Amino acid sequence: MDGRAIGALQPVAFPVNFSSQRPRARDTPPELGDDKDAVLPNDSPLSAAGR
Repeated sequence: MDGRAIGALQPVAFPVNFSSQRPRARDTPPELGDDKDAVLPNDSPLSAAGR
C-alpha cells in the first residue's frame, strides 16, 4: 500500500514542479519561445527532474 501511495505522489509532484517552471518560461520574451527547450533544462530544478 505504501508503494502505491508513493507512486501517486510522484506523478503529482512532477506536474507541480513543471507548472511552477512553465509560467517562468512564458515570462521570457517571445524571442526565447524557440529557445524554451534550452531555457528549461538550464534551470537546476528542471534539470534534476528531467534527469
